[in-house]
Amino acid sequence: MALSIFWGTPLNAEVTESSFIQNQFGFAVGPELSFTPQPGGSKETHYVASKIPGARSEVGLNYTATLQNGGFFFLHDNYCVGSCATFSQTVITFTLHNNGDSPVNLRFDSQITPGHLAQIFGSAPMDGSFDFTVRQSPVALAPSTNAAVIPPLYQATGTINSDGINLSTGGLTFNGLHTTTDPNGRWKVVDWSTTNLSVPLATLASGATTQVTYTATYQVSAGAECANVRNCEGLQVVFGDPRNSGSVSGPVDAFAPSAGDDAIYPVIGRNYDPHFITAQFVPIDTPLPGTPPVLGPFNYGPLFNPRADVPEPAIWAMMIGGFGMIGGAMRRRKAGSAALENASMRAV
Repeated sequence: MALSIFWGTPLNAEVTESSFIQNQFGFAVGPELSFTPQPGGSKETHYVASKIPGARSEVGLNYTATLQNGGFFFLHDNYCVGSCATFSQTVITFTLHNNGDSPVNLRFDSQITPGHLAQIFGSAPMDGSFDFTVRQSPVALAPSTNAAVIPPLYQATGTINSDGINLSTGGLTFNGLHTTTDPNGRWKVVDWSTTNLSVPLATLASGATTQVTYTATYQVSAGAECANVRNCEGLQVVFGDPRNSGSVSGPVDAFAPSAGDDAIYPVIGRNYDPHFITAQFVPIDTPLPGTPPVLGPFNYGPLFNPRADVPEPAIWAMMIGGFGMIGGAMRRRKAGSAALENASMRAV
């Protein structure tokens, strides 16, 4: 995808930018947890339940990653309750070329998506993580080059395991970082809001090309056996926008208005939307962007909100519309029958 052309400093330094995006995903649920990640489209949504008696499980994998001018829409939501595993990854590669006759010093201004790390404790093994990395290569990489061998300009990681939830922000203060712990010791949640990320790049010489790679990788797995999936061990790793109707799980709340600050959300299974993340390359002396607003803190109550086998809101709308059409047809049929009966009585 070709993006903007801008004039840097000095004015005769013209830099062109292009970008492309790659997605992968994989998941498994039930006793057999092996899978091979496969290439994905710009969006994938999978909520799958295993209903083995005494070993109920549900896996959720929902991502959106699409490029737009000035940034991209981004969501990665991975959860596992019971016995299951998921993996998802987005790699965005920006290629910059200096067409001018002077070197330029640039900065990559982007953002870290709002995040949610959640754990429902138990004795079963569980493992979750995210790895977000920005790298720059001095020249355009050959397709066979492993970008991971290049030292990162920035890296943030998080893990969820028997040691709890651990977060490494790479020296950056995550905006609105907040930890919520169950008073009864059953669960723990870590949330944060949109966080600005500004990374200086190496000098781009006249006629030179460089690549900046934005890689986000997520995975969760657990091996619990539960009779009731709503009261089971699990974990969730989300990078997405929490500002929506909350826990859409059925016809009762599918059309509820946006929840306020006093709403109570499930620890795992809340509905997240794609978030627009800005991404641009600017002269290094450009003023830094302002701090985004802080969301939350959020209130948590139910352990898990199942999503598998539950129609999405659009499907509920179609169903309700269908019920209305059926009701209208029945009323018309009843009215027609009554009119026919009255006509028959008059004929008699």
